[in-house]
Formats: sequence, structure tokens, C-alpha cells
Amino acid sequence: MAAENTLYGLGVRDALHTALRKRGIDPVARDPWFYPTPDQYIGLLRSASLVPLRVSLHPRATPFADLAGWIRLFGGKFLEGIKSEDEPELVNEVVASCRESGACHWDEEKKLWYLDYVRLRIIAVKAQDMTTESEAPESGGD
Repeated sequence: MAAENTLYGLGVRDALHTALRKRGIDPVARDPWFYPTPDQYIGLLRSASLVPLRVSLHPRATPFADLAGWIRLFGGKFLEGIKSEDEPELVNEVVASCRESGACHWDEEKKLWYLDYVRLRIIAVKAQDMTTESEAPESGGD
């Protein structure tokens, strides 16, 4: 499913993809993350005989002190098979790319990185539980 996703300027993810491609490695094959749009998720729900009643995105900046550590912890799948002596260079390249592009905000005063975290909240019911025809789901950022 990851290959169908468009990279939406997701900072760390884009930087990881770029760094791996630069090394001749297919990042899509290693990408464990799935970031569906509300419309993509609505389609998945409907294909499972669920009726979405409400779908909304809730973005928020999330602070981290150590971006390199975050990459190793949450992006470990991207690093699998990378020689241990090559990993620091790759991770440092991703951190530098995030800093230079501004995709991940670095707060020099607080010494913290702020990564975009977006929660997708959904309310859905089984199709047979619906007594009337459902209208399009509500969507919003509340």
C-alpha cells in the first residue's frame, strides 16, 4: 500500500526516501508507514462494509530532543541492511536534510525538533447497523 501513497512533504520520510535512493536502494520497499488521506481511508472503510460517519485530521507539532535517535527508533525498517559503519552517515544526512529544508522545525533556543504528527480520527459503523442511507462523512480539523 505504501507505493500508492504520495509523499506529502513529510519531512523525515521524504529525507529517508531521498537518502536511500541516492544509495541505489528502493525506499518504497522498506517504508512501513501508511499515511492515508481521509478519502483513502473512507474507501478502505467502505470496502470493509463500514459506513464512515465522521473523518477528521488533527495536526500537531510534536517535540523531540534527538532527531537521529527518533529516526533509528521509528525508522528502523529504513535502516535494515545498511552497514553499521554507513548508518551514521545516512542518519546524519537525513537530519541535515530536515534542518536545511525546514521540513522539521529545529528550535535552537529550546534545543528541540518539532515533527508534524497528524492523527486521523474516524467514527464508522457496520453497514447493516445503519437504518437509513448514510450521507458523505463529515470531515474537519476539530
